Amino acid sequence: VRRRSDLAETAYPHMETLAKLSNETVNLGIWYSDRVLLLEKILSPEYLRLDSPIGLSDPLHSTALGRCLLAGLSQTELEIFLRSHTFEALTKKTVTDVDILRGIVRNVSKLGFAIDDEETLEGVYCIAAPIRGEVGGVVAAVSISAPKFRMREDRIEFFRKALIEQAGQISAKMGYLSMHGHLSGKSETAP
Repeated sequence: VRRRSDLAETAYPHMETLAKLSNETVNLGIWYSDRVLLLEKILSPEYLRLDSPIGLSDPLHSTALGRCLLAGLSQTELEIFLRSHTFEALTKKTVTDVDILRGIVRNVSKLGFAIDDEETLEGVYCIAAPIRGEVGGVVAAVSISAPKFRMREDRIEFFRKALIEQAGQISAKMGYLSMHGHLSGKSETAP
């Protein structure tokens, strides 16, 4: 409980930065019982917004937060997870094929972010970045979620950069030092 509380406390100022930059809902999620557990959130001031209750858990395979968490697994751990679970289609866009999921998770590892394009909830787009702990493992993920119609390409790219930057700063505060250091530049203004 203390570790989760410390994580939320460390992440919150960075979540506030993301909320101000994006004007959208920002979420912090962790792995819990083979699902992603919503640990903290900041709601969008927009009238139409996603408002999931803290403590809600969602599938790992269809959510951007969950895919970031899966990307933190070793190759062996990921294979065990993929082989021991069945993946429910929550919408017509949900990826349930194990080979495609494996590729998505590998891309998250390479690119440093994940997306959920109406795969968990129709009409909702989410982008997330992993947060790493002291020894480099993924301990959480932070995301921006919004109605799909507000997620233009320029906003998605801006959010991607902001998420990676803020997740890197949270990771650094959690004791993680990457080989390349973390981004410390100032954020731009949202489009």
